[in-house]
This record gives sequence, structure tokens and C-alpha cells, in this order.
Amino acid sequence: LTACGSPGKGEDATTDGAKADEPVKLKILTEFDPQTLGEEYLATFDEVADELGYEIDVERVDTETYKTKIRVALQGNELPDVFFTWGDSYTQPFLDADALYPIDDALQEFDAKLYPTYAVPYEDGHMYTVPHQANGTYMTFYNKKVFEKLGMDVPTNWDELLAVVDKCNEQGIYALGLGNKDRWEGDLFYNEMVLREDTDAYNRAMDGDGAFTDEAFKNAAEKVETLVQKGAFQKGYMQATTSEVIEMFRADQIAMYPVGSWMLSTMIAGDLAEKTGYMMFPATGAAEEVETATTCMSGNLPQGLVASASSQFPEEAARFIVRYGQKINDINVKKGNIGFMETDVKPEGEVHEILKQYEEDFKNYKIMQTWWFSLVDAKIGEPMRDLSHQQFAGQIEVDDFLKELNTIMKQ
Repeated sequence: LTACGSPGKGEDATTDGAKADEPVKLKILTEFDPQTLGEEYLATFDEVADELGYEIDVERVDTETYKTKIRVALQGNELPDVFFTWGDSYTQPFLDADALYPIDDALQEFDAKLYPTYAVPYEDGHMYTVPHQANGTYMTFYNKKVFEKLGMDVPTNWDELLAVVDKCNEQGIYALGLGNKDRWEGDLFYNEMVLREDTDAYNRAMDGDGAFTDEAFKNAAEKVETLVQKGAFQKGYMQATTSEVIEMFRADQIAMYPVGSWMLSTMIAGDLAEKTGYMMFPATGAAEEVETATTCMSGNLPQGLVASASSQFPEEAARFIVRYGQKINDINVKKGNIGFMETDVKPEGEVHEILKQYEEDFKNYKIMQTWWFSLVDAKIGEPMRDLSHQQFAGQIEVDDFLKELNTIMKQ
């Protein structure tokens, strides 16, 4: 196995003085959720290594183990050559420590053109992250048959949403579906509401320049309280599963289901294909001041794989993650899923109109923010979701909710 020579360092040396004939060996550490990432993600690691002539050692651990392990590695200056980051505040310590290697040259070498949504450099002007999957974003599905029965258009702002809630209540239909048995759907809903009030509220609160009692968090909590008090969510939503919500949607008992793009393949399959529409969640807060929705969640633009600057082979690590990103992108596109970079690959089979519309909207998002639960340790995330469960059950006042949220998040 032969290492690629580093530009400008001569034929006999690679980065940090490694011999040109020394095998390129990359240690890769990544979090892995077997329920959301298929085995092709692991197989592609091997495929890229074979193509580039590298040796790799891949370690995959569960999400919570990963969060601890990668932070310890940073503190001990023992980062693997390639690893995963969620972006946002999670990535900042790595940037502050100059621990990441720029991928600009590798992107150019492989002619890898990220969609504008992702091609956003950091403050220093460099790109560091290659997506390892298209980000799942918050989106809302609506039932066309229900809205025909209501005689209304889908809501585009908060007042219109409340009008739909009132109309649904009159006709014995539930305006919003929520499967909150496992707490995460309600948690994500509140995350999105805060983001729409103020796109930087979470980062300010986590950095110490703000608090989780600030106006954006309060306004969002009051909106959730309003929806709960008005009976906007379906009966039994606190113990409902995602599949139960889908069945009620199928039975035309729910007007809208705010969840995420990971449900696209389900919501456009079989009998749901004809009755399901896709909409932006109604604009609230600061989101009402822009013509095009610019916020969505579940992934962050800098989320994905990065190369370690302390690697013996940083340039090769950068090349590896760019090529890996290209192949994973093509796998997604072939399946008819959303990609994250330009490609000549085409979907295999007919693509549903909703997927086409979603892809166009996705390319134009300007702001994406990772779910809070992904950015914090379990000792914070679990109590946060317990508190969220109380919030959606109407068991806690807004001010008390905010005080407890601030206490939990500031641990």
C-alpha cells in the first residue's frame, strides 16, 4: 500500500515526515445507530479504503459512549484519524483546539460539489466536514382529504394554524398528530418552536451569553401550552407511538403530522401516497419575518465526518472522507432519497412528487440546528425529555418549566 504524497513536500515524504512507501493506516471512530444507518455505511468504508489503497480500522459505538469517548480523546490528544461530529456547539472545542484538518483541497480533487445548504465554510474560511448522510429535517405532512373536508388551505403562520385547530375541533378532527410515548416527538416539536422564535437562542444559552429562560424559550413554551389547552393534539397523544399516529392519519382523523423527513418513505407509500401532502411548519416568531422558511432541524450543516489535524496522514484522511461522502450520497440518491452533493446518479424508479419538492426546498435551507438531545450527554438529555413530557401533558406552568429547563441544561 502506498501513501499519497503531500503537495509541495517532495516525492519521498508525506505529511509529518511519513515515508512515501509507508502504508496509509487510518483509525475511524463513529457513532452508529443500527436502526437508522444500514450496513451499506460500513461496507462503504471498506470500499473506499480499497479504492484509495488505505488500511482502515473502524470502530463503531453507541451514541452516548461515543460522546464521552471522543471528548476524552480530544483532551488526551489521541483523536482518531477520522471521526464524527454533530456540529454546532459540539464541534467548537475541536475548532478551538485546532484539531480539525481542512477538506478544501480534497473537495476540489474529487470535484465534490456540496449543495449550497452544506457548502458553508467556518469563520476561518475553511470547510472541515463531509456529511455521512443527508440530514433528517423537521417537516410536516398534511392530509389532503381532511383539508378538503375543512374547506381550508394549509396554514402558513401561527394565526392560521390556530384557525385550523378551531375548525378541526368543530368537526371532530384532530389538528396535529403527536406520538409522545417515547418523549422525543414532543421534545423535537419544542426545539423547532424555539428555533423559529430565534435561530441563535440555543447557542447563546449554551455558551453562557443567554439562558433557557430567555424570551425565545418562553414564547415557544407558551405556544406549546396554547396548543395543549386548545386540544390540538389527538386523544391519547402522550402514550401514542409513531405507528399509531400514522394509522389515525390514514383514517383521516388527523390533519397534520409534524415529524421529520425520515418518515418520507412511509408517508408516500401505498394508500398514503395519494392523500399525503408536505408543507413547511407554519412560521412563528422570527420565521414570520422571512419570505422563505430558513429553519429546520435534526441535523446540522457541519454534521458528519472530519479528519484529525494530528493524524499522521491528515491529507489522506481528508481524501477518505470526501470520497466516502460521494459514495454514500450516490447510494441515497439511487434509492430516491435526498442527497447532499451534486451527482450524475439518478434514482432507480419513479420519484414521488413530495420527494422532488422536498429536495428543492432542502437545497435552499440556510439554517439547520441539531436536536438538543444529540448535543448533550444522557445525564442532561434524559431529564430534559422527562421535563418535556410534563410540558406536553400540561402538568407544569411555563415559568416553572423554563426554570427547570435552565437548571438541567446548565449542569
